[in-house]
Parts: sequence; C-alpha cells; structure tokens
Amino acid sequence: MEERVYSQVENHVRTITFYSPKANSLTAKMLHDLADQFRTAAMDKETKFIVFQSEGDGVFSAGASFDEMLEIHDPITARKFFLGFARVIWEMINAPKFIFTRVQGKTIGGAVGLIAASDYVFASSAAEVRLSEYSIGIGPFVIAPILEKKMGKSALMELSINTDFHSAEWAFTKGLFNNVAPSIQKMDEELAQFLLKIHANSAEASMDLKHMFWEDLAKDFAIFGIRADFTAKNLLTDYTQNLMKGFFKK
Repeated sequence: MEERVYSQVENHVRTITFYSPKANSLTAKMLHDLADQFRTAAMDKETKFIVFQSEGDGVFSAGASFDEMLEIHDPITARKFFLGFARVIWEMINAPKFIFTRVQGKTIGGAVGLIAASDYVFASSAAEVRLSEYSIGIGPFVIAPILEKKMGKSALMELSINTDFHSAEWAFTKGLFNNVAPSIQKMDEELAQFLLKIHANSAEASMDLKHMFWEDLAKDFAIFGIRADFTAKNLLTDYTQNLMKGFFKK
C-alpha cells in the first residue's frame, strides 16, 4: 500500500489522516501534503474543528522517514527535509480552528512535535513517546520550540536526553496529552463525546483562544529555519552517517 494523506469533513469536523507502510513514518512529500491539508482546513468555512490522526491500530508514527534520511547527502536537502516538519507545525498553530489529535500508539521523533502542535490530544494507554534523535547523533532541534511551549523546558530536556520510550501517563502528566484512555475504542468514544459537547460553542471565541494559545510562537518562522540548520549539520557528520548506515544493515 502506498503512502497517503487525505481528509474528509463530517458535521463540520475535518479529519486529516496520514499513512505510510513503514510504521506511518513521514516522507518529505507527506509533510508537504499535511501542511497543505491544514492550510485548506484553516480556510474552509465548513470546517469548525480539525481531527488529526494516522491510520491503523499500531504506531501513530515512527517520525521522519529513515529511508529518506539515508538518501540525504547535502545540507540544502537536509535543511529542506527537516523544514517539512516545521511547515506542518506552522500551519497547525496558525490555523484559526482547534486541532484535536488522536494518538493510538507509539510515537517517535518529529511526530511527537506534531502532537505538541495540537490544541488538545486524546491518546490510548499504548501511546508511548520517544525522541530518538540524540541516539543517532542529532537532536530534536526543529520540534524543540513547540515541545518546550507545550511541556516546558525540563520535560523537553528529559525527553531529548533519555531516548527511551516514555509512557502515555508520563506524557499526560507533562501536558503533552490531555486525555488518556485504557483502549483505542474508549479513546475514540471520549473524543467523539468531547467534540459533541463543544460543537455548538462560539467559533469566534475558538479563534481568539487559538490565537492566544500560540501567539508567541506563531509570530516568526525564522526560529524553525535556524533549528533546521542545526539538524542538517548533525545529520551530515561522519558519526551520524555511519551510525544510520549500520542500523540500515541490521
């Protein structure tokens, strides 16, 4: 099955969904398409709320496509690839509508940043999170601003340095998740009930609240470009290149 990004609207809720056959990892094209989908949702008068999700009952996303990163050999391409995550985040935080993200399973790397760019997150108890970047010689530089905004610097430091998986409960206590359910079915029920509860709330108030939540980070895209340069530099070191090739051969 081929990778895909698509959306559908029902009862004024636009659901944006992504899928790739390799653990829902994100390629440059998928990131481009996600940014387009959020931009479209932001402008669509029929869309009041946005639900963001991946396909399947397994992992939410393995983060950046490892296969694609292995093909990057110059700083311009590297910067462009990692800016793909920044552009999705930018569209998410600037969309004048609440984004509710549904996290059914494990999430790694850049995809954790996309969760952090959501306004409200529903997760299952299987939704562990991990920033794996430091383990391969890079860092979560591009997504760090959004993670710090959502969880605070202390949690960002812990998640960045300790590259093991952290539980859904940990993510809940740090503010990354807003609701953790014991199963995917229960998570979906609670998400549906919550959307029904707030469906009639003021669109104008929602827009103003959204602006208030993100106004400090949504002012200047430049910070993401600076951080993408950090990531590109680290990705192209001999240490990281050799380490990634070694992982690929396993």
